Formats: sequence, structure tokens, C-alpha cells
Amino acid sequence: MILLLLLNLLGFTPYLFAKEALTYSVSIKNFSISVSDNKLLVNAPGFSIYPTFSESAPVKILFYALPPSVEVTSIKADIISSKDIPVNEQRIIKSLRFNAEAHLRKTDLPCLYFEQGKMRKWNFVKVYYVPFVDEGSNIRVFDDVSFTINYKTHPLNSVELSDNAFDTIASKLFVNFETAQDWYKKPLIIEEGEKFDYLIILSNSSLESAISEFVKYKRETDGFNVKIVSLQQINVQSKGDSIEERIRNYIKEHYLEWGIKYVLFVGSPRTLPMCYMYPEPNEKRDEDSRTRYVGRTPTDFFYSELDSTWDYDGDKLPGEFGEDTDYVEDFYPDVFVGRIPFDDGENISQVLSNAVKYENSEENFRKSALLVGAMLYYAEEGKHRLDGAMVLNFVYENYLKPSNFNVVSMYEQEGTKPSIFESSIPLTNENFVSEMKSAKYGLILWNAHGSPQYIARKYWVDANNNGNVDSGEIKWIDLLTTTDLNGYKLAPSIIYSASCETAWPERNNFAKVALLRGASVYIGASRISYGGGTIDPILKGFVKHFALDNLGVGDALDLSLFEFPHSWESDFVNLYDYNLYGDPSLRINSSYSTGISVNSYERNLTISQGRSATTSVNVKLANGVTATLGYSIDVEGIRCEISKETLTTSGEVTVKIFCEKDTPTGDFLLNLYVKNKTGSTYAIPIHVKILESKFSPYDLNQDGKVDGDDLKILEDCFGTSKGDVNFNPDADFNGDGIINGIDLVLFSLNFQG
Repeated sequence: MILLLLLNLLGFTPYLFAKEALTYSVSIKNFSISVSDNKLLVNAPGFSIYPTFSESAPVKILFYALPPSVEVTSIKADIISSKDIPVNEQRIIKSLRFNAEAHLRKTDLPCLYFEQGKMRKWNFVKVYYVPFVDEGSNIRVFDDVSFTINYKTHPLNSVELSDNAFDTIASKLFVNFETAQDWYKKPLIIEEGEKFDYLIILSNSSLESAISEFVKYKRETDGFNVKIVSLQQINVQSKGDSIEERIRNYIKEHYLEWGIKYVLFVGSPRTLPMCYMYPEPNEKRDEDSRTRYVGRTPTDFFYSELDSTWDYDGDKLPGEFGEDTDYVEDFYPDVFVGRIPFDDGENISQVLSNAVKYENSEENFRKSALLVGAMLYYAEEGKHRLDGAMVLNFVYENYLKPSNFNVVSMYEQEGTKPSIFESSIPLTNENFVSEMKSAKYGLILWNAHGSPQYIARKYWVDANNNGNVDSGEIKWIDLLTTTDLNGYKLAPSIIYSASCETAWPERNNFAKVALLRGASVYIGASRISYGGGTIDPILKGFVKHFALDNLGVGDALDLSLFEFPHSWESDFVNLYDYNLYGDPSLRINSSYSTGISVNSYERNLTISQGRSATTSVNVKLANGVTATLGYSIDVEGIRCEISKETLTTSGEVTVKIFCEKDTPTGDFLLNLYVKNKTGSTYAIPIHVKILESKFSPYDLNQDGKVDGDDLKILEDCFGTSKGDVNFNPDADFNGDGIINGIDLVLFSLNFQG
């Protein structure tokens, strides 16, 4: 009973921990199975094929939130419905078999696998539902399955549970979020301290002046609390055998305490190092563009995932497939990371100003996209046909089109067996350069073979008409080079390069050139990247989270990297080498792009239990924009009244925050939301510190006495109701919204004279 009472006082609902099992179900309704050219074809809408996981078996990956601080002990699965489909070719069925190196935990059914993950406070299971299973001469389809997640609880971390940096992401990721949000609703009492949701790490403290305008913008316009530290400070304050470990440990030590969501590195890898990861065990060499062994891979991913030990075998080669990755606790981000890869202050200022220009640009620019897809492989080369246009067409149909993007596409239309996807204009170097120069596109996506300083197109001309790719029949042509970008200014575009090596940090590369020419963000691979495996899912996930979910570019990239299966060495290559250069918080609908901005407001309020506080927010609306206001807070006992629920013009909004007498003391975050008619939201964070009340609630002027001065305050508001100009909530002692005789009686019983 004492434990249950304590949990209640700390704000937890005891039944959450009495029940240690959750039950859900998964099903597949519409699908078809066929055989063509000795290949098994399974069509299942909503399911995906991951070649490194299984050649032909579609899988649906689902995320289910768990109560905080629990550990999954098992998942028991039961068949609701299944059916057998005969297929005679045994070698065809074998393509349904899963990669034995997937290292997933098994249930008692062959159609369901899982792994446990964690993103900051959010515990979850990642469930792999693979309904098509090889059973000899038949394919068995588990078309309806239930499963029960059994778990055990561990002690709760009050600081972690009070963190809400990933709540928006959780709402989009977890199937059961509506239920799960109640488990995380009320934080524990936490120690007081400053909060910083945006951390900037400088290679040298002398660069602080180069970022000053950007920092001012992030604070005053985007509403971030920015913390700036230098590498010198980290080396003094943090422990670790290497600079990389000290940086990671510094972030790990503070990210929950401060509430860090974004980390921006300002400095080249030479002065502010990326971490070298080694996906191929014990392979230390760099590739030489001819020998495709997978050597050391520079990455900032190391600073994003903070729970795991990445050098499990202790050989100073972190991230080795099998030797280290088999023991990784999870693959999920705890902060979102970006980098400005320069040491010169002028270059740094210029690149950061590009991000501000993007946010201030018109919507028709931000929602214009250029899609460039080259042919990667032909089936006649002895490989699976892989057309770079396929994934780009998918993201257009599923994410960009529903988000009202205007799109121009360039796909391969020359040669034998060109792309089957419709192309707006021909895929040529001249057209690509012309479109880049036009400065029309806020988002540029390309999928092609690449190197640090060029990307290429290829097409096949079957000169002898024998249906095979013979020597000399593949034509290679430069599609874009870094030299092509010289001599003109790029728009502040967000560029995503699904190509090998275009962000190789030790060399001159597309990322550096594009940023210096005017791009706001560049996402690309620091070494080779593997097509046909997880390149397409990464690109799909990024566009979904960025265009459809309106998450920051850092959020969108990191979530897409962590969502796909990690079942083979090539998956870890792609996980490590896709890096983001630019501001990781940049998103399509920011303050200016929503037509909403905030000029000034009090960010930190201190309120005693049973009292209230008032702040004013100056909201600026662009011409023609109307907005509605609301709020949310992650603790019971605090509510607020907003003077205007709808705004049609710019102006001041008064926010009065009320704290009940039994509200827990501590630091909490109240988010005031201003939403435009399209649903785009500007969030205004207000940090509320609740102090234990030292005065009687009837001591209205808090001078230590309940006397005539307090009676005068009560008299001035007597007879008023909630909403009246003179209504004083502190004098509404019984909380019924009316100050009347009942309140006077309560006051008189405590009157001291």
C-alpha cells in the first residue's frame, strides 16, 4: 500500500505495472501470388521487400510502444486464421526464406519476429510480420495473427520520463500511441535545471561569432533554447579514450538533463572528428574505387544513438558486423545530428544563412521537387533490374503528391529497355544543370551511381539484338559534376543524394560544393552505399517523414535509417554512411512557412502551488493567415486560459497559467500551439517551474497573514465568474468558477484579523 501511495504521489497510475502483458493482432487482407520467369511474385499492398532480409517475402514492420522502463521477456503468437497455397517449384519457394543473419528474436510462429528498441523515454517493440512462409511444396499464409507481449518492469528514471522531446515522433510512429501516451503522461518530480533543446558544438570557440546570427534566429524566431560548447570545453569536462568518445559521452551525459533534441557540429571532420565505423570486421582500409571491400566509414551516426556499446569486442574498431552489432542494445536515435563541414568562419556563416533563407522562402519553392533517377542495373547484366526512377516515382505517388508538391522528373528514356516511368524532361547533363540553375526547387532528390565529384547515368544499347549485355554496349555519361555547379548560385535547396561517395568528407565533394553554392542541406553517403537493399527504404522513409509528417530533416533521416531491418553487412554500411550536412531542425513548415511567428514572450515562469502567473505572447501572422490557439502540458494540475482562441490579425495574446494546490513541484513544459488553416503548427514552449507553496491559499497577497488586505482583494472580485474581467482565480477557493458566498465562508474560517 505504501508503494502504491508513493506511485500516486509521484504521478503514476499503479495498474500499468500490475499488468505485465499487452495483446495485439496483425492481418493481411488483399494479396496475390504468381510465378513469372521462374520467380515468385508476391503483391501485398502496405508490405515491403527488403532484399537483404528476404529475396521475395514481403514484410510489414510495425512499432508498438511499451510502458516505460520495461523489458520484453517473450512474445507469444497465436493463429487466428491461415491458409495453404500450393506452389510446385521448390527453388521458387526458397526465395521466401529469411536471411539467417537477421538476428531477430523469434515468437512461436514462423511469421512473426521482433526486437526491442528505445528512443529516449519511449520503450517499444519492433514487430516484423511476414505472413508468407515456405512450408515445403506449399506457401502458408498467416493472414490473421494475434500476439501477446510479456514483459517485466525495471526501476523508473525520473529525468528520462520527464523528457518530451520525441513525443511528436512517437505519435506518428507507434500503432498504439493513443493508449501509450497515458503511460507516459505524468512525469516524476525532477531536479531543477536549465533546459536546452538545441546543442551546438564548435571545433573552436573562436567560431562563436560566425554562428551568432543563426543562433539569434533559432532563439527568437524558431523558439529554441540553444546551448553552445566548444571541443576544448568537452575535452576538459568529459571522459573517454578518444575525442569521439568524449564528445559522445558529453552528449549522453546531458541530453536528458537539458532536453537536447538537435545537435549541430560546426567544424570539418579534421578538427571536429566524425567517428570511423567498420562494417566489415577487421577491415581498416579505405576503398580505392576499384576494390569494393567495405573499410572504415566516417559517420556522425555514432553521436545520435546513445544507448549502445559499439565496440563490444574492444578492438578499437566500432560497428563491426557480427562482432559488435550482434550485441547492440538498439539501433534507434536519441538525438538528431547535423554538421557544417567547414572551419572558415565566413563559409560557416554563409551555410547557416542558407537555412534561414529556406525557412523564409515561399511555399511554392519549398513544395517544389526535382526527381532525378538514372538506371542502376539491367537484368541482362546478370543482376536484378534496378531503375533509380522506381523509388522516386513511389515517393511522388505516396508522399509528395498527397503533400501538394509540384514535381519535375528526369528518368532514363534512351537505349534498350529504358525506364518504364514517365519523365517530365529527358535525363541529360544539360537538362540537369539547367534545372539546378533555375533555382525553382526546395527539394532535390537524385538516385544514380556516384563518386565524390560526379554522378553518372548509364544506358544499354543492344547493338547485336541478342538480348544480352555484351562488351561495349553499356554507355556511361556524366550526369552532374561538381564543376557543373561552379559559377552560379544555387537556391537554398535540400538535396538528397542516393549515390555512392558524394559526401566523402576527406575529399572535395558534392556536399561541400553544394553548401558553398547556396544549398541549405545536403544528405549523402560518406563511402559506398548499397543499392537494391536499404537505399530505397531510406529514401522512402526520409521523404515520408519530411514531406508528409513535417519532421525536421534530421528527424526524417535518422528515423528512416533506423526503421529498416538491420540484417546484413550492407545494411550497416548504409546505416553508417548516410550523413546530414546542415541544420538538422530544418523542416518544410517552420515559423515563417506556416505564416506564423512569435516576436517575444516570457519563456520561463515560476508559480507556487495554488497560484497563477500570466505571460503575453506577441504572435505575428502573415497576410491572409488565420490561426487557432491551444495548449498541452505533460502534468496534471496545471491549466491555462488563452485570451484569444482564434487570431485573424497579428497581436498580443495573454496566457494565464493556473496551478492547483496539489500539483507536483518541479520543472515542466507547457506547449502553446498556434495552428493555421492547413494544419501546420507553430509550437511555443514555456518552461514552468512549480514551487512548494509557503503561504495559505487564503493569503491572497502572500504577506504571511490572512487579514483585511486579503479581504479587500476578495471584495474587489466578489460576484464575478470565470471569464469576467475582474475574476481572480486565486479567490475562487472551491474552484467552481464563481466567487460567491461559499468562498467568503471558506475565507472567514481562515481569517486571522
